[in-house]
Amino acid sequence: LVIDKTKPLKLVGDITYFACSDVCQPFNAKISIKMPPSGESPTDVADEIAESVINAKATEFEMFLDQALEFLVMVLFAYFGGFILNFMPCVLPVLSLKFLSVTKATDATYRRRLGLTALGIIISMLLIGMLIVLMKSLGHAVGWGFQFQNEYFLIFMIFVLVLFAANLLGFYEISLDTESNTYLSKLSQKYAPDFMTGMLAVLLATPCSAPFLGTAVGFALSQSIFIIVMIFLSLGIGFATPYIMAVIL
Repeated sequence: LVIDKTKPLKLVGDITYFACSDVCQPFNAKISIKMPPSGESPTDVADEIAESVINAKATEFEMFLDQALEFLVMVLFAYFGGFILNFMPCVLPVLSLKFLSVTKATDATYRRRLGLTALGIIISMLLIGMLIVLMKSLGHAVGWGFQFQNEYFLIFMIFVLVLFAANLLGFYEISLDTESNTYLSKLSQKYAPDFMTGMLAVLLATPCSAPFLGTAVGFALSQSIFIIVMIFLSLGIGFATPYIMAVIL
């Protein structure tokens, strides 16, 4: 390496440092230091390093703002995608039947039943998000509606829906003893059926897609656990919005 002592020497490198308060946060920065020619007064190297670090921190802050804005946009996409999902063919019948089933209920019962359905939707979406996190940590490739790629799950869902449809059409009825009927009647007046309706709506919605939904879920699948959970929480709130609005209004 030949160095011309009559010309300034520029040194470029990467440094790793920690900014510490209660916890320490690692940072990386590129620095560029200009050394003076031989015989001249040296530049304050420490000041140049500090300036380089400040510039690097400013760049990192701009990147943080860009990432935060992208995250907020995707949260909104997830919300609107979940809301639009209510009007897709695989979900709209559930929404219609649910509202039809509570039209004769009293005001307090009406609000409670729809509120429980909304809660079932939101919790189910969070469970799907956590399941995706678990599957990713185990090295599996997952996505929206991934369970419908499993033939055993499809067979199970076909079996359940055929039984459900046949019962609604009057092809069969299940007769129970008086004690069981009394127990189920009391249970239907409480929480489980409406909560389970919300979970069923989510289960039936997962093979469907909607505007904004694919973009938000695709973004979430490549992010951290926190972002995945927040995206699916927003998706659940959007999906439950018609029920929440009915409870509030």
